[in-house]
Amino acid sequence: MEENFEEEETSPSEDGGESSEAEEEEEDEVDEDWDEAARIVDEISAQIQEVLVATRSASKKEKAALLARKRDLESSPSYVDALAYLEDPEGEQRRRQEAEQEATRVVEEVAKQIAEVLSAMRTASKKEKPVLLAKKRELEKQPAYVEALQYLEDPVAERQRKRQATSSD
Repeated sequence: MEENFEEEETSPSEDGGESSEAEEEEEDEVDEDWDEAARIVDEISAQIQEVLVATRSASKKEKAALLARKRDLESSPSYVDALAYLEDPEGEQRRRQEAEQEATRVVEEVAKQIAEVLSAMRTASKKEKPVLLAKKRELEKQPAYVEALQYLEDPVAERQRKRQATSSD
């Protein structure tokens, strides 16, 4: 009996061992994400620097507005999100994937329940329809469903909102 083993293409890795093409592609993807995060931090840091330079020659009234602008820049969702990614790329990527999977699961689960209610409405009596419609609205307003939809629509803003919620607790 002859056995066939497919060999995965490998190349030398930094530690002298071998790494697969899949690992290299993943590293390239992480590097692209890291580069984008670094670009965001660089841009916003430059804006913060410009604000600080402007405060040196500003009046007291202008300084207050400029410092408020600086705080806004430092707490902007894209800046905080990019910093978190730069500090722990692998951990942040894992957290993002887990959060997206959970949000998708919640949305799909509630969407299925809504579809079942809508299906039941087709055959329901006039008396039952208002009850089913109320059930549909209740499902659509569930906090977990709304949060999951918001996360899938704008993950950066939702991560920032969650960071603020956990830091204020």
